[in-house]
Amino acid sequence: MKLDNSIGEVREEILFHSTSVRNATSIAQNNVDWRLTGRTRFGKGACFSPNAAYAHRYASRNGAFIIARVLVRKIETTGINYGLDIPSTNDIDTTLGNYGNVYVKYDDHTFLPEYIVHYS
Repeated sequence: MKLDNSIGEVREEILFHSTSVRNATSIAQNNVDWRLTGRTRFGKGACFSPNAAYAHRYASRNGAFIIARVLVRKIETTGINYGLDIPSTNDIDTTLGNYGNVYVKYDDHTFLPEYIVHYS
């Protein structure tokens, strides 16, 4: 789905976020907080994946998936690393890593958790 707004064309992606069951409960109430990310291989933001099997590899043993709607405007694919705090320019809102398996978001209000899937 493509959305038009004052900053230009934005597309909506359905992506997966793996986490613990405890964190899933907090996310359901407060959304994903990108400032609290623990894994920063592709940047210090909220990580999502378009690939459920890939996201599963990073879930805890008794984990949970968040299935979320994520808004993406402009993606940066170069210079992605552990130490990236934010993308290099203000017009980039998302970084992409690991051959398209990881989307990293650095701002609030651009992702909406829709479903939580618990599994063991």
